[in-house]
Amino acid sequence: MLSFLHHVKEQPEDDTPRLVLSDWLEEHGGPADVARAEFVRVQCQLVRLTAKDPQAERLLAREAELCRNHQREWLGPLADLAVGTRHFYRGLVSTQVRGQSFATRRGLALADSDAFAWVDGLRFLSVTPRGLAALAPTGLLGGLNTLSCRDCPLRGAGMRALANSPYLNQLTALDLHHCWIENEGAAALARAPSSRLRHLDLYHNLLGSGGIEKLAGWPGLATVESLNLAVNRLDVRAARALAESPYLGSLCTLDLQNCFLGDAGVAVLARAPFLDHLTELNLVFNMLGDAGATALARSPFLSRIQRLRVGSDYRLSQAAWAALRERFGAALSG
Repeated sequence: MLSFLHHVKEQPEDDTPRLVLSDWLEEHGGPADVARAEFVRVQCQLVRLTAKDPQAERLLAREAELCRNHQREWLGPLADLAVGTRHFYRGLVSTQVRGQSFATRRGLALADSDAFAWVDGLRFLSVTPRGLAALAPTGLLGGLNTLSCRDCPLRGAGMRALANSPYLNQLTALDLHHCWIENEGAAALARAPSSRLRHLDLYHNLLGSGGIEKLAGWPGLATVESLNLAVNRLDVRAARALAESPYLGSLCTLDLQNCFLGDAGVAVLARAPFLDHLTELNLVFNMLGDAGATALARSPFLSRIQRLRVGSDYRLSQAAWAALRERFGAALSG
């Protein structure tokens, strides 16, 4: 079973390995495994349906029934350590745990269990740099696609521990929202091996130009499709580092809300080739004036933008707003 789960996690967008796993469970497992096989199929089918599809109501009812009857058995020892709701998506588990509970002999023992092999996403509700240092080298992070340390004060020490994990390069999503990693933590992340990250959240991390320069030179950004740098203090130097990065060509969504870029920083970004791949760009609360707005309106890039947020900034003249509306039309929002 473990080899089948490995293939599932290696190809997270593909249903085929999940359906192969379901067939194996049905042929070789006990009653709980047979129920889980059906559960995986039902969830995979539900993802492909709209809410109005006539099959949806029946499948949702069956999904709830299977989960209600078998969830405890499926989770095994994880049930006693997980906190709050356990979310199942296309058969795999995402859950929340307290980092200090996991950084114990009992928690670490889960790394090699069949129950934990089904965990695809993990959020630490609380974890200290010391606790993360104990967890990062273990197999507890080895089978994950998504990891969240949201609102945990990792600081530079915690980020160094995470960046040194041999499993960081397996993640597709890393949520470091409000973890205060500072420039030291950004530099540590930039030293990590190249990854397959698609989503990176660095909201409110006390980052400055030095940290952004290090991050912009990280090859691990090459696969990132959404990047959140909101509520960090980014100046023209940081904007230039992003604009000149050779690794942002996959970006579709970029959040730079409340980053103090000013007209000069926005003008630098407006000349960045990677903007031509963006579908969403958030520049709210960046002290945008007419010069920055004009630079955006005249940018040779931003050709695929579907949503551009600049905020209802009183500093903009009617002429600047008109230039933005003419260029971006319905994609522009305040």
